[in-house]
Amino acid sequence: MSKIITILFLSFSLMSTGVNAQSIMEVSTQEKVFYAKTNYQETEWNIRWSKNLAVAGEKIIYVDHPDDRCEETFFQGRVISIVGNYVSVEKQGGGYCMGAAHPYQYKTFETIDITTGKKVSLKDIFDENEIFEALMKDGVIQNTLKGKVPNNLKDLFSMADGGCDYAIYDFMLGSFAFHHLNGSRVAVRIGVGHGCEVNRGAFTQLGMYLKIPESLMPALKSAEAQDLLMNKMGRLSYEKKQ
Repeated sequence: MSKIITILFLSFSLMSTGVNAQSIMEVSTQEKVFYAKTNYQETEWNIRWSKNLAVAGEKIIYVDHPDDRCEETFFQGRVISIVGNYVSVEKQGGGYCMGAAHPYQYKTFETIDITTGKKVSLKDIFDENEIFEALMKDGVIQNTLKGKVPNNLKDLFSMADGGCDYAIYDFMLGSFAFHHLNGSRVAVRIGVGHGCEVNRGAFTQLGMYLKIPESLMPALKSAEAQDLLMNKMGRLSYEKKQ
């Protein structure tokens, strides 16, 4: 517990006083720390992560936030793809908080623009109609529509009923990572969480191909060459990466 407290103290200090992020990573000497580099607009970013903390330069991507009101909490994160300024991570956690009717548990993907620190949606990168058409080819999506025929993304999310199995909502478009390249298309994985607490912790990946925007192609090619796409990096993240 003392190690976690120290990490949190340093992370809050970083945001308020500009402490170098390297000192945060060095606190977690008991954990494996992974390394990768990416270039965006002629700027090189050094990205380091452990299961409790990830940083790009001096910017925090994720950090464990224990809550004193909760018991037996856990958190684990890892970086699963790095494409230019887009860093995709997998996060999972859970626990029990005082006064709650039951424990909580979750798993999700999240993509961050490391230049702004903001979360990114597929709609920020790809054409909405193309995303819609790709989702309509997915068997899970078809099952949640139960024969209904939407005309666009907005219709799809209003008509889909994932029940307790799938949370099919607009926010799932921010739960993604870049998996691999196939010619002029990129394979994307979307992480879909549980639809209700009976299935808390359930997690399903949807796969689809999207046409690569011209502006994104150089970053994707570079990521492929460096094994920074999910099909390679997802496995490497369990071993030390230098």
